[in-house]
Amino acid sequence: MLGQGSMNTVTLLGNMGGDPEIFHSEDGRAVARISLATTEMRHDGESGEKKKHAEWHRVVFFGNAAELLEKFGGKGRKLCIEGSLRTSHWTDANGNARRTVEIVGRSLTFIGGAREPSDPASHPADPDFALGESNGGGKAKKPRKAKPRKPRG
Repeated sequence: MLGQGSMNTVTLLGNMGGDPEIFHSEDGRAVARISLATTEMRHDGESGEKKKHAEWHRVVFFGNAAELLEKFGGKGRKLCIEGSLRTSHWTDANGNARRTVEIVGRSLTFIGGAREPSDPASHPADPDFALGESNGGGKAKKPRKAKPRKPRG
């Protein structure tokens, strides 16, 4: 039980909807914005059938994670991300008050292999590359692989 505390944590497993949008902050730190799709089966009230529904999430990463997304990310790439929700408010060019909710990514893991070979923008990638604490300038590291066991005999 959290008592009087609070928690703002999001964990998603989904596919990138396109290539990451990469830019640099005023202090030179890399920033990556991505859209991540998660899917679930929902009951369709009209037809009575279960149908696949996609939910789209806006995610932003900073520093090393942004650089890894630029190098290894792309449309269809499966990611597991962890972060927190952030709401931004602004006034558009027509004077309308606007707001958006996005996830500020703290960690990411690339799941599976590189993008599909049929994708002309495909490039090699480590199949299970993990990065922790992307906002804090964390270091990328490969997960440890289990050593093969020798047969008993």
